[in-house]
Amino acid sequence: MIPCRPILLSVFKAFPLYSLFCACIPTLQLSAQPTTAPPVSNEQWHEDLNFLATELPKRHANAFHFLPKAVFVQEVSRLDRRLDDLNRDETFVGMDRIENSIGDGHTYIRVPADASIFPVHFERFGKDYRLISTRDIPGARDALGGRLLKIDDTQVNRAQELLLTLTPADETQALRDVRATALLDDGMVLHGLGITPDRDTVRYVVLTDAGNEVTLEYHGEANQFRGASITDILETGWLHAVSHPAFYLQQPAQDFWCTYLPAPQTGYCNFRSYKDLKHTARALTDLMQREHPDNLVIDLRLNAGGDFEQGLKYVVNPIRRMSKINRSGHLFVLIGPRTFSAAMANAAHFRKRTKAILVGQSIG
Repeated sequence: MIPCRPILLSVFKAFPLYSLFCACIPTLQLSAQPTTAPPVSNEQWHEDLNFLATELPKRHANAFHFLPKAVFVQEVSRLDRRLDDLNRDETFVGMDRIENSIGDGHTYIRVPADASIFPVHFERFGKDYRLISTRDIPGARDALGGRLLKIDDTQVNRAQELLLTLTPADETQALRDVRATALLDDGMVLHGLGITPDRDTVRYVVLTDAGNEVTLEYHGEANQFRGASITDILETGWLHAVSHPAFYLQQPAQDFWCTYLPAPQTGYCNFRSYKDLKHTARALTDLMQREHPDNLVIDLRLNAGGDFEQGLKYVVNPIRRMSKINRSGHLFVLIGPRTFSAAMANAAHFRKRTKAILVGQSIG
């Protein structure tokens, strides 16, 4: 554990739910965390920024591998001069932009639990953002599947440029795009970037395929959707562009689940998380012993990482010993931009140590 020094306490005073993560360092966390941020003085904001500026380089394995130290110092100084004139959301965005400029995807400031999350979900298709799901509000049914044009008065291309500044600058563009897309419903970020007038109000202008513009307005209800699970979204009064979620989005509460597809004689395992993998990966063994499939698909598209040694021990190496499956044309690993960190490492292990064929989009 990292000793809790006085300066660390001031950071938690200002960022009650912001935990700084850096590559190759322990995680700074609180045991009890409030749901609403307490008032923070200008002095405390300056202390927090100083903590970020001094501690991040100490704790990071190589903080200036991408961003020159002189530029880092310059950006910190620039933000420090502006802090007294910024609201809390603008301050968060300023600090978040600095740590994202470090470059790697393991360095970030955790978004606090009192951040507003709007009941709407967009996904990117090519260069477009499409409305996939939303609470049933006026205009929503007509807008489903439509293309996002504007957020309030900001054109979507400009909003994307701003959101990308809050993604790790030295990671793949695919990963940055995914993370930027995930911020489209974040009221705190949208407000901090100056896209919306406040964190609890937003207007999305959507263009339907029929050529009609629809404006969706959300007011004041954002916080109740903070931390909503996929299960909540699928089952509690949301509207969806498709009648059924994609196969790999099913069983959202399961960290590792398997099923058998009789027609192609294929076993399918969705490997979403490393949590309790020693036990959850037994679903793979049970599937193989019960169904004896001719093919096997391991889906890593929603796996953001964990302990790749666990992945080796309980997934990769056991499959490597399955002679019927571990042969060319019978073992497939699905990857995508959300495949990150340990999951990316295990995908590489599959590629190098087994006969697996990697299939999908650019890896995270």
